[in-house]
Amino acid sequence: MEYSIVLYDQDKHYDDLMKFCIQAEKDEIENNASIDKLALKKESGLFLTYHDNKIVSLCHTHNFRPFFPGAWRIFARTATLKEYRAKGFPRRRGLVSCSGLNSYTVPYQVDYAKARGAKLILWTTNVPIKNNYVGSAKLDRHFKICESIDPTYSFYCEKELYGIKQSVWKLNYRDIINVEGKLD
Repeated sequence: MEYSIVLYDQDKHYDDLMKFCIQAEKDEIENNASIDKLALKKESGLFLTYHDNKIVSLCHTHNFRPFFPGAWRIFARTATLKEYRAKGFPRRRGLVSCSGLNSYTVPYQVDYAKARGAKLILWTTNVPIKNNYVGSAKLDRHFKICESIDPTYSFYCEKELYGIKQSVWKLNYRDIINVEGKLD
């Protein structure tokens, strides 16, 4: 499958994004069912993955300095339409398998964040509450299991963010598919 990654431009991509949100709602992807629910921040970059002139996956990066000095957060509000899940990316336990098509957006997110002064690239997952693995808590469990075999990321800390206890993960490589571009 041929994919292209673009940075969201409201003038060019708004209609496509609306179509994505409508499909996300049908696919029961709650956090992506409207542009408001994407929770785009003033200092953020939304990256769209296109296939056949249609947005099939997206996520954004945003300034995370209010929580961690010098940090930007990647993988915010990730979503892939159901028909495109588990397709078109390498199979490898860890970060690539969890981020799916959004694996291809990582270098774009990193470059965007670094161009805006990022010294540290992080992302978060919800910590399970009483062994209840819903939403990103399933990812949290997977990341903890795979951390020792996947050099592309490492555990950073646990912290309450946005009213929810979260694991904070540090990105170690700009390119998680080819494991290239070591980050400091």
